[in-house]
Amino acid sequence: MRIPPEKIKDYIRSYRAYNYDEKLENRLKDHIQKRFAQGKVYLSKGIFRQIAGWKTPRQRKNYERNSSSIVSEVTGISFETRRNERLRIEILTLLEGVNYPVASTLLHFAFPDHYPILDFRAIWSLGIERPMSYSFDFWWSFVKTMRKESARLGISIRDLDKALWAFSKENQRHRKQGSQGYTFS
Repeated sequence: MRIPPEKIKDYIRSYRAYNYDEKLENRLKDHIQKRFAQGKVYLSKGIFRQIAGWKTPRQRKNYERNSSSIVSEVTGISFETRRNERLRIEILTLLEGVNYPVASTLLHFAFPDHYPILDFRAIWSLGIERPMSYSFDFWWSFVKTMRKESARLGISIRDLDKALWAFSKENQRHRKQGSQGYTFS
């Protein structure tokens, strides 16, 4: 990990400076937990669009293409799966506009203590090489690394996410879109 451990809390605090809407995040997480308590272990299309748009706004038109029934069916299968992590994440990618980063965000909002948000900034700050395309094996390794690091540091997965994101924002050089994906200069 690139962040000195003694600086983690500073970067968690600095995350708020980047147009972060903590109230929206908490409101959506609370809403999902209330739905779960009512036996509705799936997302409505409206909540899905808000979470996915929070992560990647440029895909909003694609998110809209998903019917309410496909959103509830797909998220229900994912969220009710107990032992198959591959099914849990990959079924979410059946939704229009959803790839591993957005799927990881949906899982994080549903299970905030168990799943981190997959993001190129977090990957860079961890010192992990970013693959050309995401796979289950890469995502699962990322999840295990984030769980281990958050436990080692004594902070939540989300706070570690925030620190990694802010550290990258402040220390990673700008990105350029190349023909093979993102390169960093």
